[in-house]
Amino acid sequence: MKVIESIWAKIQFAITVLGGALGYFLGGLDGLLIALIV
Repeated sequence: MKVIESIWAKIQFAITVLGGALGYFLGGLDGLLIALIV
């Protein structure tokens, strides 16, 4: 069960990083801040 939680945490982290990068490119610093808050 711990392995699944670890994998899921890594997936969520990757999505957060990708979302932050995408928001940064589309909306500049404001997009990055919004992505971090959400």
